[in-house]
Amino acid sequence: MELSVVIPNYNGALMLSSCIEHVIFAIEKAQIKTFEIIVSDDASTDNSKTVCLNINTAVCRLCPQYRIFGKRKSWHKCFKI
Repeated sequence: MELSVVIPNYNGALMLSSCIEHVIFAIEKAQIKTFEIIVSDDASTDNSKTVCLNINTAVCRLCPQYRIFGKRKSWHKCFKI
């Protein structure tokens, strides 16, 4: 089974690492071997990008926005990846 998880983010650096770790734990517990996590960063001004890039890049990808689009447009942009 393949799985893609999209995590929306705007200035959520303090919780982003924990969120990604919880998603990875749940996926591994469900014994899903092939998965990806896409973090949709909606032009954050904190260090969210750095947090995401420090996670295992084999499973976690960053979809950065360079201006604030809002949740809806950010999600749609990630689904085009």
